[in-house]
Amino acid sequence: MRRLLGAALIAGSLTVLGVSPAHAATAPAAPTLSDLSTSVAGHVTGTITGDVDAQSAWVCFAHCHVNTGQVYGGWLALDSTTHSTTFDLPTWGYGDGTVTAVVCPNAAATGCTVNDTSTSPPAESTTLTPTDITPSVTFSPADGVVHDGDQLTATVSDPGGGWLEAIWSADDNMSGPFVTQLAHDGIATADPVTITIGKGAGHVAVVRCNEHFQYDPCQPFDSLSYQLQDTEAPDVTSMTVSSPFVRPEATDSTNSVFLHAAGPNASSNDWWEVLDGQGHVVRSILDGWAVFQTDWNAYFDGRDDNGLMLPSGLYTIQLRDPAGNVSATTVKVRVQRLVSKTFVKAVTAKASKTNQYVGRCSKLASPSSHGWAGSLGYFANTRCRSTTGPDSTVATEHGVALPAAATYRDVRISAYGGAAKGFGRSVAVMFYEDPSRNRQVAQAKLGPKVGTWAGPAKAVSTMAKTINGTRYVFWSVGTAARQHYDVKGFTVTVHYQVWV
Repeated sequence: MRRLLGAALIAGSLTVLGVSPAHAATAPAAPTLSDLSTSVAGHVTGTITGDVDAQSAWVCFAHCHVNTGQVYGGWLALDSTTHSTTFDLPTWGYGDGTVTAVVCPNAAATGCTVNDTSTSPPAESTTLTPTDITPSVTFSPADGVVHDGDQLTATVSDPGGGWLEAIWSADDNMSGPFVTQLAHDGIATADPVTITIGKGAGHVAVVRCNEHFQYDPCQPFDSLSYQLQDTEAPDVTSMTVSSPFVRPEATDSTNSVFLHAAGPNASSNDWWEVLDGQGHVVRSILDGWAVFQTDWNAYFDGRDDNGLMLPSGLYTIQLRDPAGNVSATTVKVRVQRLVSKTFVKAVTAKASKTNQYVGRCSKLASPSSHGWAGSLGYFANTRCRSTTGPDSTVATEHGVALPAAATYRDVRISAYGGAAKGFGRSVAVMFYEDPSRNRQVAQAKLGPKVGTWAGPAKAVSTMAKTINGTRYVFWSVGTAARQHYDVKGFTVTVHYQVWV
């Protein structure tokens, strides 16, 4: 720190770096969404507020497009004074989703047309997780063993809404899937429903679907997947997965799971299949391997047969032999996306200080000559006249912890300060440190006028150091050669990305 600072300052190699102002984009006014809540099962509620020209609004939740009719109801009237209205949308059968809304200068119930240019840009909420009600479903026979022509009876108790369905298919892929609507308390009585099982083994999943679009989306209930077997079940005594979930977009070890089954008749002719919540085979894993006729092994990366990422949800992993016998377990696919964020941290010079160097001829004071709370004063040559680097230099090192992130982009550090009182021409230097904290990554001159002095934006990878699992960036400030300089504090700005 001392050697780099002294060399940079005394050699006069400082460069003032400018900062380009951000340019704000202009666009028609979008509405504001507020008071969003999914606390009531099967509903998302909230408030839409438009500008003074807005008279009506259209709102929808998940898997819909504003102005295409793929929403519930028509245009909603906005209050003429507040230009706002509340809404209550059903969420039965939906997984995570967002609320989307537009406003229109025309009054309800006509609103704006699909291609009306006076419609505002859409406003979209953050991702919301609807609240659901787990139904109580009892199957008979309870052991899941059926034969040709046997029937499966499902008795349901469920006060939820939407459509509750049993989706089943034979595992030979020659019949199904077939859908049977289950009577439930939300729309009918809880009378038993009989499902006729096709020849051989099959699979039944209970799902809740949206009542307007009965088959898309449909959310499975983890505990209600039901595996049906014939009397010649495969000789598998256990099935395990290395992790309960897989992230197909990830670049670390979570981008695949190891599948293992144990039993007495492992064969290279057996293969693994992946079924979605509707019982459809979405992946055949043909590169699994058998070990010593007692173990089956394979990997699943959360993708279909074409290498495309499967949607988030619960999937059944089953092992099939040439006779059609199967054993199964489940794994969740979690598809996430990278979202860009900005971290801004303001710290005082004193609170962020991690180290200091004060030459024998100089002084470090707190507060500075300006008296700012938490400030530091760098006063060179107050004790003697020698201006050699070691004697004259006064410098401090500073550090800030970074937020956890999937990736980091850049970091910029700004200092607020100026020449000490009575020393109106004094300057100082700020430089960024590499992870070893022994080498300069970038530097900036801190001029005599009191104000904000911005350093350059640099890649976080050139600066970040990990300490006890937390990432930090470090920088130093100081002066020498009879300069007197005050620093009030710093602002650290980091652009980074996180998985959501």
